[in-house]
Amino acid sequence: MDTDTTMPAEAPPVARGRGRPVTITREARREQILKAAEGLFKLSGYAATSMADIARVCETSKRTIYELFPTKEELFRALVADAESFPDVQHEIDDALSPQAVLEATLAEMAHYVLSERHVTVSRLVIAESNAFPEIRQHYYDQGIHRSKQFLESRLALLIERGRIAPVNIDRMADMLFGAVIGTHLIAAISYRQTPDMNDVAARARESIAGLIKPVD
Repeated sequence: MDTDTTMPAEAPPVARGRGRPVTITREARREQILKAAEGLFKLSGYAATSMADIARVCETSKRTIYELFPTKEELFRALVADAESFPDVQHEIDDALSPQAVLEATLAEMAHYVLSERHVTVSRLVIAESNAFPEIRQHYYDQGIHRSKQFLESRLALLIERGRIAPVNIDRMADMLFGAVIGTHLIAAISYRQTPDMNDVAARARESIAGLIKPVD
């Protein structure tokens, strides 16, 4: 690995054809590097990608890469951390909506995150490098899929608390709904690179909720 770790004070200007070079902020440079690394890791794998490769795609120097990410391992961890967290969402529910509609919307939000191209891409990378980065694998699950399921559990709990649906084992029901609606598509996307069919996801959500959840009249 390149041992040149001398750090410039700021990210250097970026050439953009003729005229004066455009200076970008440190945060913009960081995002550029992460995006380039994600694309290269996806194409060639983590092990086969060098910091020089990433610098070349970014049209910058390795020195600039090392300023922000001292090692390729730290860059990988930053990439996973940047993509891992299920977004903070409003856990309150609209009482004007039926329980069916509330849960369909909840599962749609989960699917939008879990089945997104970026989440699937990073999931593949985490699985492929799980032996080298076992702590990342667990943290990625905790902050991504587990947090999304907690969102579903909170919605189920509120519906039960307000007498909108019959009591259920919340943890088990969340697992069943996640598996029935999203799980199969996630496995296919990670293993076989199949693009998730969001219409099928919506249909599975309707059928699963109707079959598993009993509204209270």
